[in-house]
Amino acid sequence: MTATTTPGADNLTADSWALWAIGMTSVAARLISRYLALGGWRKYQLDDYLMMLCAVTFTGIVVCSNQVKQNDSNYATDDVIAAMDAQQIKNAIWGSKMLIALEQFSLATLWLVKACLLLLYARLTSGLAEGYAVKAVGLYCAIGYLVIQILYFGVWCRPFHMYWSIPVPIENEQCRTYLHHMITVTVFHVSSDLLMLLIPAPMIARARLPMIRKVILVIIFSLGLLVVLVAILNRYYNFTIINSYIFLIWYNGEASTAVMVANIPFCWTLLRHIFSLDAWTNSSRRSRNASGAQRLDDNDPGSSAVNGGGPRSQLSQLRHQQHVQNQQAINQKAIAASQKFFSETTSSSGNNSKLNSTKHSSIGVDPFKSESMERMTEEEPNSTGLQRLDSKPESTSDSVPDSMKHGDMEMTPPTKLHLHHRHAGGVKPASNDRDVELGL
Repeated sequence: MTATTTPGADNLTADSWALWAIGMTSVAARLISRYLALGGWRKYQLDDYLMMLCAVTFTGIVVCSNQVKQNDSNYATDDVIAAMDAQQIKNAIWGSKMLIALEQFSLATLWLVKACLLLLYARLTSGLAEGYAVKAVGLYCAIGYLVIQILYFGVWCRPFHMYWSIPVPIENEQCRTYLHHMITVTVFHVSSDLLMLLIPAPMIARARLPMIRKVILVIIFSLGLLVVLVAILNRYYNFTIINSYIFLIWYNGEASTAVMVANIPFCWTLLRHIFSLDAWTNSSRRSRNASGAQRLDDNDPGSSAVNGGGPRSQLSQLRHQQHVQNQQAINQKAIAASQKFFSETTSSSGNNSKLNSTKHSSIGVDPFKSESMERMTEEEPNSTGLQRLDSKPESTSDSVPDSMKHGDMEMTPPTKLHLHHRHAGGVKPASNDRDVELGL
């Protein structure tokens, strides 16, 4: 291969692979942090696997950009193309094809990062009004990607093989400059990123957090502005410095920045393990927010198991704590009602104790003892609590003892009475910790 004669990006190889190393370090940190937080590789979620795919497309950007630089392409002046020999033209054709692959890898990387962030926001806003905004932005991103691809493959350059033709006819200028394509990509890319930045804003504003915590959250969720800035700079150099490969380094820089921004929020668990930091939520467990703004959490049980106890877990604790308080109030009322019921039953049963004693003696069953009832009543608060919400509701036939079916005075333990009372009243018992975490 011959050296390229098109100027720009003289240190592309070193710079591009350095940016790749930084981006891949953030990917590795994210995956390790998620492994520690979730407790295994098998518990990875969809956005984690998309980030792995993003690492592949990011690598493709680095490889293709260096191929374009080494082999040249049809993105050159007429004088440079006229001076090419047969081998240089062959190399430039290959470089032009690598330019097509570079564009596709770049689009795939940027939109995969958007998908990862939107999946994160979808979990954080589950059940909140902001969830509709996440769906709307996701639809906008999908439509934008389809429009970009349709225009790139079917409109801007016809016939398609003109993308690697050398030289390119003047009437097919878009096949070498990509000007209209770049404008379309910039519009959808920058606008969708700005819309995504607005999603967490109302939740952070509603959260009852110390100002320093809010500032940290704002900084974390505003890192997307760096991606917007780098994208604008990429287009600026692409549009103003014609026939130069300076844009290649900005392609790598834009992809690296996007990958890092998408992974930084997930690295808190790893940082805690390395630097022995305290959990973010230790100082925020007293926070309360009945508005639901704290649903900044994944759907896994326990906020620390989802996001590694990072800044998002500060907000995720609020709705869970509010739910626990409500459940405790309901349980206390049920306990009082059950104690009252058994005290009345014990009082009424004392008047007929002799009759009951004779009856049980005749059938070989121990008579009802008030001491047993008192013991059950005393033990009832210890056997009733939120942990009972994890158990499945029992059927009526299983929950009522045979002695009650036959008219005996022996009663069901208060815990079961409490559960049936809640179930009969239309309150659905939680089937697992996830229901409690989500406030179901």
